[in-house]
Amino acid sequence: MMRLAKNLARLGLRAVPTTLMVRGLRERLIGFSYHAISEGQIPHVSHLFPLYTPQQFEQHLIFFKSRFNLVSLSQIRESLRTDQALPRSSAFVSFDDGLRECLTVARPLLLKHRVPCIFFLATGFLDNQNWFHRHALSLCIDKLRTLERSDLAETVERLAQVLGSSSTHPEDLVDRMISSSPGDSSKTMIIGEALGVDFGSELSARRPYLTSADVELLLDDGFAIGGHSNHHPDLRSLAKEEALEEIVGSCTELRDRFQLPSVPFAFPYSGKGFNTRHLVEIGERYPFIDLFFGSEGLERDPVVINRVSTEFLLSSRNGLQGPEHVLKDAVFHLLWRRRPRSRPQRPVTQGS
Repeated sequence: MMRLAKNLARLGLRAVPTTLMVRGLRERLIGFSYHAISEGQIPHVSHLFPLYTPQQFEQHLIFFKSRFNLVSLSQIRESLRTDQALPRSSAFVSFDDGLRECLTVARPLLLKHRVPCIFFLATGFLDNQNWFHRHALSLCIDKLRTLERSDLAETVERLAQVLGSSSTHPEDLVDRMISSSPGDSSKTMIIGEALGVDFGSELSARRPYLTSADVELLLDDGFAIGGHSNHHPDLRSLAKEEALEEIVGSCTELRDRFQLPSVPFAFPYSGKGFNTRHLVEIGERYPFIDLFFGSEGLERDPVVINRVSTEFLLSSRNGLQGPEHVLKDAVFHLLWRRRPRSRPQRPVTQGS
């Protein structure tokens, strides 16, 4: 019943004219975040979430330009510094993780349409030093799904033991891999061994991440960069000092390497539930870390600037990938979270 109500509410919201919806959001700063844009499948990404094609991404940019005032990081900073409001219906575009397609695919389209962008980089992957273990996991899934039939039976038996799965069906094993803990990088290495994936050779051959020279080019173009941790852990699962090192370490490295006066930070996964006082303390102790970005859609936060994670919305997974659906689904998620919830009734007992 709840699922039916949710689907009916979503369908009803899609009937609302986009112009009216944008007007209702004009006092908010809206961020739209992406990871990679590609014409075809990317083995180390495509098994984690759907990818927009260049044509779809260009449609997004055209839509955003027609409906919003697209602002740069420097404009956001200046607005906060001077306590002057941004223009109504302001929005910005960003990319997370520092994948190579940011340069090869997204950059030409951003330049073509003169759209500012912030690229948040996990410094442990910059210059292709290491794999992000979730990208390595996607490689493993790709290997499993493309195995020769003659190798399949023995491999799935071995993999099922590693994953503790009673099923050896490949797609059941894929589900197990995808649902593995975001911080369990050691398990990813064991999975790779079971599948015969040579992560070092794959890293050298694919070179999936931006290099320092690539980042210099983005900065020369007028784009902005920010920290996204060292190794992309879920910071909420770390001790305070470990989380501090991930935040400060990544921002410090970018500041020093690229001679930046200040560096913003975007939480990997989500910053929801992260101690707000801790963030304020980081800003006071390390004033060059001047802004924090999250991924809680349209939710407002006193410290964190949230963004809509475009690839993870239900509309994307259903193939309804037009930009108006991205916006409407973001509004739906905001309203659904805030819906009034009925309190459970107290059980009636005899004599009451």
